[in-house]
Amino acid sequence: MADTLMSRVREDGKSIRTVTLRLRYNDMDEVMRATSLDEPTDLQHDVYPLLPAMLKRAWERRVSVRLIGLRFTKVYEAGFCNVLPLEQTDMKRERLHTLSLIVDDLRRGQYSIMRGHDLWLPQHQHEPRQTLPKPQWGH
Repeated sequence: MADTLMSRVREDGKSIRTVTLRLRYNDMDEVMRATSLDEPTDLQHDVYPLLPAMLKRAWERRVSVRLIGLRFTKVYEAGFCNVLPLEQTDMKRERLHTLSLIVDDLRRGQYSIMRGHDLWLPQHQHEPRQTLPKPQWGH
């Protein structure tokens, strides 16, 4: 979900600062949690670390979940967050940005590139990965 949304953000030449997670329970009760980044971004790599903590904060009840959604707000023009890549972290961000643009182009085709979980789920009746047997070391 974050991949698709960030691809659309980059396609529009924008960057975002706030991520909102919406969780709807089966009884239709809803909870929303938001987190803001220090600087605007157009990289999903900046959003991934936020999601587990946001989901943990939002899932307050022992009721099954009907829907989980993401929303990006505080949208900026992409030029706002660009920096001259002089430091190691800036160079890494520049490489991640270039890689993200290439992956976006490949995905617009016929899904010639996918994340591992996108391949796993359809082939295994949408069973989560933890159902795999654990490797036996030393046997």
